[in-house]
Amino acid sequence: MTVFGAAAMAVVTLLAPLSRGRLVAAWVLLGTAVAAVVIAGPDERMYPAYAVVLVQVIAAWLSSRRVRAAPRMSVWRKGTGRGEEHVTAPASSWRLVGRVALFLISLVLLALALGLLTWPLGQ
Repeated sequence: MTVFGAAAMAVVTLLAPLSRGRLVAAWVLLGTAVAAVVIAGPDERMYPAYAVVLVQVIAAWLSSRRVRAAPRMSVWRKGTGRGEEHVTAPASSWRLVGRVALFLISLVLLALALGLLTWPLGQ
């Protein structure tokens, strides 16, 4: 569950970086990882997946801080009417590159946890 949750979180990070659901998903993922460690015990093969979980939670938290710091503006949503919400400035190209890099690194680490790839340094 932790590996598949981390993979889903990597996709959410890439496709919806400023969504409210990203932070909720990050906390659910953290809870799943902690429950896996408590129930099954820490497993050396899962360390890359645990690293992905921690990085994704930190990235979601930083993103939520960016959204909270954005000014509130009145917006019109079709079907729901006018409302106030935080409106962030468009992301720079460096942020997009960072999200793609985080996505690819997450996939590689999760492939290591699943045994699809082997450690490059050997043991």
